Amino acid sequence: MKYIFVLIFLFFNNFVFADQSPDGNKIAYTLNSNGNSHIFISNVDGTKSKQISKEQGDYYNPAWSPLADTIAFEKKEGGKSYIGVMDLDGNNERMIAFGHIVENPFWSKDGKQIFFSEIDKDGNIKLYKVDFTGYNLTLISK
Repeated sequence: MKYIFVLIFLFFNNFVFADQSPDGNKIAYTLNSNGNSHIFISNVDGTKSKQISKEQGDYYNPAWSPLADTIAFEKKEGGKSYIGVMDLDGNNERMIAFGHIVENPFWSKDGKQIFFSEIDKDGNIKLYKVDFTGYNLTLISK
């Protein structure tokens, strides 16, 4: 059973979002670095911390895939909001969904889909799912 720790801390006036790896040995989290929020991975005791996000923009809410080989995240850049995925070393970053405000990505148990919420321009909250590949975006609820 995967123990998920989604931690939100107020840390030097910045929110920190974190998720524990399926095996419980690592943690992915966001911190402000050089004026932007970036994703880091470290051991659960805080050692061997490494920034994995490489592009511009602000990254939030990292979520480990069930196979522990990919991180899903939300990203804000240039006034736009995205759900994306990347390899554990930060390579192969790609955006798989976008909207007015999209956030809170989480994986299906089989790792084939990512669920997320969207807040539209009118303030309505909707739940979506999209294939890991970025195809088959489906509205779950309004």
